[in-house]
Amino acid sequence: MRPPPIIQSQSSKGRLFACILGIIILCGLSIAAELPFASNQNVGTQLLGMLGAGGYLFALVFSLVFAWIERKRLRLLAVIPLLLCFGSCVATTTVGRSMRRAEFERQFPRYVALVERIRSVEALASNKVESISLSEAERALVYNVLGELDTNGVLTVELLTGGGFPLKHSGYLYTSSGSVEPGSFFDERWPFKTEVKTNWYRISD
Repeated sequence: MRPPPIIQSQSSKGRLFACILGIIILCGLSIAAELPFASNQNVGTQLLGMLGAGGYLFALVFSLVFAWIERKRLRLLAVIPLLLCFGSCVATTTVGRSMRRAEFERQFPRYVALVERIRSVEALASNKVESISLSEAERALVYNVLGELDTNGVLTVELLTGGGFPLKHSGYLYTSSGSVEPGSFFDERWPFKTEVKTNWYRISD
């Protein structure tokens, strides 16, 4: 004999509460694992980020299965865990971008100083991409720098600040012209470029 509808409803709502609690805990752990990679990209934080992505995937699958199983009993309430999962993904992306932007603004004067040092000290050959030697203090800021001075006097400087495994690199690109020449070395080298300030681009592969 089937239990009365009121007992079924209470049981379903209890499962809903347990599912919501589980999703909150799982997404919270995933957020904690994802965010370090946003501001400091290296192999360690990338591995944490991969764990966080796995947590989100598990939460998404679990909430989808729950919504399907409980759709008749809970109706629209069954999708609450799924909405929480999507909401936490959007929040993580937004907060991660804000953290990355804040870190850029904090280090921006040092980036500018490095570019100015290259402009005034380094004797760059025309139309040739060259590796720039770095001091110990500069290596604490960036781990690799390339520079190019084209025939029109446009200076382009690539500052690599983060990396991962196997081929994940990121950083910033300065160009004195304010734009990246289509088909140029740096344009083809970096598939993802976002302008973050006048003359400055966020780059990644």
